Amino acid sequence: MGDEVQQHALRPDRGAWLPVIAGACAATVLIVAALVSTMGVRLTAREAIDQEVHENLIRLAAMAASSIDGELHAKLQDPSQEETTLYSMLNEPLTNAIRRTEGVRFVYTLRKVGTDLVFVLDGTPLGDSDNDGVEDHSFLMDVYDDPDPAAWEAIRTNRITASDEPYTDQWGTFLSSYAPIRREGGTVEGVVGVDVSVGHYQARLQRVDKAATWALVPGLVLSLLTGVGVWWFTRRFVGYANQIEEHRAVAVRANKAKSALLASISHELRTPLNAIIGFSAIANDARSTSDERSEALGTVRSNADHLLTLIGDLLDISKAEAGAIRIECSEVDLPELIDRAVVPMRLRAMEKHIGFEVVGLESLPDRVVLDRTRVRQVLLNLLSNAVKFTDAGFVRLTLSVCENNLTMRVEDTGPGISDEERSVLFTPFTQLGPHEKRIQGTGLGLTITRHLLDLMGGSIEFESSPGKGSAFTAVVPYELVHCEPSDGDSERRNRLAHEPLAGVRIVLADDGEDNLRLVSLILRRAGAQCKTFENGEKALESILLEPDQCDLLITDWDMPVLCGEGLVRQLRESSWTRPIISLTAHAMPEQEQLCLSVGCDAHLTKPINVQRLIITCIDLLEQTERTQWAA
Repeated sequence: MGDEVQQHALRPDRGAWLPVIAGACAATVLIVAALVSTMGVRLTAREAIDQEVHENLIRLAAMAASSIDGELHAKLQDPSQEETTLYSMLNEPLTNAIRRTEGVRFVYTLRKVGTDLVFVLDGTPLGDSDNDGVEDHSFLMDVYDDPDPAAWEAIRTNRITASDEPYTDQWGTFLSSYAPIRREGGTVEGVVGVDVSVGHYQARLQRVDKAATWALVPGLVLSLLTGVGVWWFTRRFVGYANQIEEHRAVAVRANKAKSALLASISHELRTPLNAIIGFSAIANDARSTSDERSEALGTVRSNADHLLTLIGDLLDISKAEAGAIRIECSEVDLPELIDRAVVPMRLRAMEKHIGFEVVGLESLPDRVVLDRTRVRQVLLNLLSNAVKFTDAGFVRLTLSVCENNLTMRVEDTGPGISDEERSVLFTPFTQLGPHEKRIQGTGLGLTITRHLLDLMGGSIEFESSPGKGSAFTAVVPYELVHCEPSDGDSERRNRLAHEPLAGVRIVLADDGEDNLRLVSLILRRAGAQCKTFENGEKALESILLEPDQCDLLITDWDMPVLCGEGLVRQLRESSWTRPIISLTAHAMPEQEQLCLSVGCDAHLTKPINVQRLIITCIDLLEQTERTQWAA
């Protein structure tokens, strides 16, 4: 027995395929069930639409037939009678039916003459309204070439009939119904035909198909997640079934599997993290030279910015749909902004051995006011797509300005966009074309781009020829900055360049030790005198003990003992009126509204933007000085 247990422990591959098979089976069963149920609902809905359309056709034909006097109808035998009062009187109900009933294209009457069906009445006005080269109106005693079999069926059976499938004749494709016109003796004089445009019918069927497709997505996702769950549970079950000696090995394999899964999902996030960690070690290595440390720190900062951008891109689509993206305009060096966005894209183009050209950079104004981050994001999205989808040829960025509008046109010689793909071009998570299987991406770039341009008051247009390439044109409004800065601007820049917070007494509350050290270092380098506390209660005691010894409070929101909200409320209730800044990792608009409503004067988010933090402090202190002077 002991040998058998040992043999089990020495066979780590035992049951290796069981979790995969169980998960696959569970997912397959649920997927099949979802497909069957969705298709059943779809077929039921289509049948209901078919039934409704069929009943409406029968009803319309019956109503039209009841409005026609069979005896008078029988008197119309000669084409010259079309100009008579009798023809007009009998034709009026048909004309009204066309005009008043949505979707009805033609209403007319037919009579059997020999082996042909001929037209008698037609409520359609004279002319070619649909420009198909065929006269819409059918004249009295015109032969109906190749008529709908349902019309012959109505005459033969003396019953109301309707076409089961769309029928095409020289006037187009229609769903039709026919009702007998009877004379006083009950004999059939002819039939009334009602033609309904097939486009209206097909549009309803397409809506059903689309709804069924979207309804299937949650079922597929749930099926896959269930399969993964079954796989995971079964895998753990098999692992626990092994002997205790194998427990550690099972845990190691589980960790490796988890790491592999995370690596495949977050490759784009781990790449900059790898550079940050590696170059941080180099910067802290005593053997590194000054130049190596400087280069390492620069690389860390660059990759940290890149990592933040990646996370921001994933959050932007959620914010955009919730209407929570904020546009923050500031003075920027426009040529420098464009150039920094172009550099990484030019390198990517060189790696793919395709041309990359920038036209019109020298024509841009030097200083403008716009949202630096969002404009750069728009340009990077457009250039990244162009380079990614272009395997041969070139990518060209053409820049121009007109009436305070910046136009950025990105052209490429990629595969282009087909007519079918145009309708879903800006749909989230949609990737197009034959490249879809080999080009990685979330399909969010153009969706985010259009949202950002809408928020900035801009626009985006595109042109494309399949097989020849595409061109996207983004327009962004901006404000010009006067060439001569004001005295206040010069003084502000000089102040920021040295010690902008010299002599300012600041209390800082944050339960994060690293954040506390970082923010206090930033403030002290700006010249401020900074007191730090790890919770709101200690900060409150310090300020209330010496209220005049604190010019400004910067507080985190989520802290032990006394949170930021409690700290701010108690200070305001004690009539302390100095400025308060909330500095938290909560970036949602609701958090900002909460902070301002309880008494904060400004709300900033982490990661910390050093320049914005210092400028906000200066602005609030200057406002306080002006208020005190006015009082």
